[in-house]
Amino acid sequence: NKKCTLTIAGDGRDLDEVKKYVEKKEIDHIEFWGHVNAETKKKALFQSHIMIFPTFTEGLPNVILEGMLYGMPIISRATGGIPEIVHQGIHGYISDSFEPEIFAIFLDVLANDSNLYKTISERNHVVAKKNFTSEKVKERFLKIIQDC
Repeated sequence: NKKCTLTIAGDGRDLDEVKKYVEKKEIDHIEFWGHVNAETKKKALFQSHIMIFPTFTEGLPNVILEGMLYGMPIISRATGGIPEIVHQGIHGYISDSFEPEIFAIFLDVLANDSNLYKTISERNHVVAKKNFTSEKVKERFLKIIQDC
């Protein structure tokens, strides 16, 4: 019974098909932002609460790390390096499944357990601030070069 909006950012190959489906089914509260530049991405990250990234091919996209920095629980697939960063029930939820219902279950859990949501949100912000800011990555990179 919570009011929410699904913001779809990006312009993947299935975007037109998804838009047609939403229109045909008359589904409300979905915004299509298409390709996002740096400012639009910052706005999307700032106003969002949960990141759903149901990738099939990504290794470890920066947007997941950015979502964590903005304090979002992450819901994604267990591809590439994502399971090394997003631990089940700790930073959000990951699945091997391609079924949208699995993502809906994870979303429902986070939307209906405010304590869990808050715990994951705060944890993700702290972890990302400690490990994934540009400055922290630069420090690690320079250390690797110095150690060679």
